[in-house]
Amino acid sequence: MTTQASSSVDNSPLPSRSASTIIAARTYHVLKIDGYSSNFLKVKPNDLLDTFTFSAGGRTWYMKYCPNGKSEESKDFIGIYLVLDDNIVEPVMAQVSFSLLDQHGKPVPSYTCTIQLFRFSTQEASANALGFKIFITKEDLERSGHLKDDCFSIGVQLVIAKKTPSIMASPSDMHLHYGNLLSSKRGTDVELIVGGKTFNAHRLVLATRSPVFMAQLFGQMKEGTSVNNVVHIDDMEAQVFEILLNFIYTYKLQEMDQEDEVAMTQHLIVAADKYDLKRLKKNSEVKLTERTPGFGHGKCPDGLAEEIFNAIKIQSDIF
Repeated sequence: MTTQASSSVDNSPLPSRSASTIIAARTYHVLKIDGYSSNFLKVKPNDLLDTFTFSAGGRTWYMKYCPNGKSEESKDFIGIYLVLDDNIVEPVMAQVSFSLLDQHGKPVPSYTCTIQLFRFSTQEASANALGFKIFITKEDLERSGHLKDDCFSIGVQLVIAKKTPSIMASPSDMHLHYGNLLSSKRGTDVELIVGGKTFNAHRLVLATRSPVFMAQLFGQMKEGTSVNNVVHIDDMEAQVFEILLNFIYTYKLQEMDQEDEVAMTQHLIVAADKYDLKRLKKNSEVKLTERTPGFGHGKCPDGLAEEIFNAIKIQSDIF
């Protein structure tokens, strides 16, 4: 395999999301893959091909190209990763966008994926690299018209955020307090019965997190859904609701069995939509794109989530 790469650096400031964050560097890197067909014939699944290094924000980076995916189950996909390649202890916060480029070097919208903010660190396992093991199927690439003379290009935009030294706030441990409140059952004032299992919770916590629970517990829906502080939920599995309830209190997704993770995440998306839990829905969408070969074909998570949601919603309506 031969690769050609070029980078451009733009250090001009961008509008920040908060007063304590500024843009340290903005880099656009183009990776050109020559000999596409010979790559996937010679390279086994999970073999990662390293590319040239480049500099951004005072750090060294390189890309990993996976011609046959990162595992046997994703062997029909092309994977792409951005890797931080230095031993500096301080982590790097960055926004990263991966794009398949057309013949004019422009990003193809349907094959552009953006991770809004990621914490790169060479001191933590699995934190030095970011990317997609199912970025695009080989079949889609070959049909796209963007593969020419056995070559194609991928663009990576890297926007590095730099913290100002003005105020360094310590991480919040509020999720731990709310998690303890849920597990201890102290002060609970509502029972939720799901799939024959009873969950004790706090009405104010549920109503604060979810507009739907607000209506059920305190609004116009109260008479029809809550009797004697008991709420029956008939269209959800107890295991799914347990994860949802834990997220309401902690904003953390519980660990799931690897065998059931994809199916559980799919049902969580539907449950989150039902209770208008936007953060849970978004987190589940991201997890699903990372865990589900065969869905989305390199599209952005929103497209994949809509596809999954519609399929499961139709199933729920039928059964």
